Amino acid sequence: MKRCLILVVLLSLACAANRPKSVQVLESVSAQPPKGLLPLASFGEIPLGSSRLNHPQGIAIDMLENLYITDTGNDRVVKCDSAGDFIKEVGGFGWGQGQFNRPGYISCDQGLNIYVVDIQNKRVQKFDRELNYVSSIKLEPSGDFTGFGLLQGIVITPTGEVILSDTEQDYLIRLDNFEEYKSTFGGFNYGEGSVLDPSGLDTDNKGNIYVADAGRNRIAVYDPFGNYLKSIGESNLRGPRGVDVDANGYIYVANSGMNNLSVFGSNGDLVLRYGSWGKEMGKFSQPTDIEVRGELVYVVDSDNNCIQILQLFR
Repeated sequence: MKRCLILVVLLSLACAANRPKSVQVLESVSAQPPKGLLPLASFGEIPLGSSRLNHPQGIAIDMLENLYITDTGNDRVVKCDSAGDFIKEVGGFGWGQGQFNRPGYISCDQGLNIYVVDIQNKRVQKFDRELNYVSSIKLEPSGDFTGFGLLQGIVITPTGEVILSDTEQDYLIRLDNFEEYKSTFGGFNYGEGSVLDPSGLDTDNKGNIYVADAGRNRIAVYDPFGNYLKSIGESNLRGPRGVDVDANGYIYVANSGMNNLSVFGSNGDLVLRYGSWGKEMGKFSQPTDIEVRGELVYVVDSDNNCIQILQLFR
């Protein structure tokens, strides 16, 4: 849903020597295409709660601008404020409630819930915004559905359905509003819409589904019912892992295989490419996810074990 708001965000960033103590950012939503990115800060290099980030993979942002990060190497989820200051954590290795064996991507619904892909346990765990355990989704084989394989991406659609990417079985899984199996799509019988090693997911404000199709070096796009529409970025992407669509339809991609960020218009044209391999701010090593809020861009810089915050300018 389009919105127009002006929000002054004070980023208190005294946690790392290589970033300023505070940054004042004018945040607004504009229909103008992005022209560049300015690195503001990074966090996770020093402990957040019990430890530093260790190969984080996914990030989600709730309605209050809190950040939820899957710290995959530490088998936990970390909650921070919008400046990266630690609030809470949950997890630890295991298969019990609130434990993980390689948490993958993460998504927030329109209400109070946080959904976390628990890869090796072949399930999704649901928490409230305070990271209290709520329930688990673990579907068994039924009919032509073989059950969960190795899940990766997750997104909650505007209508409350759950979409999952399954990298073991190379398709997308659609669950209804009651978190029950509904259908699969994007499998080997989908022709041009077949995915290979699907990863991060997002939806636009029409409910269309965007898939970081890592094995086919593109973003695959489907309508809300799972019908294939088009692909984006084949000549510009390599092994993309994360995707986010902003309120104006611009598509932001964590282009992992090229260690950069790529932004496309809704027509599929490349409008911005930013970054390269490196360890300093503004460079990346295996970026795996991306979230855009107003003029702020949050990037999971997995192999650098941090989250980078950048500002868009247009």
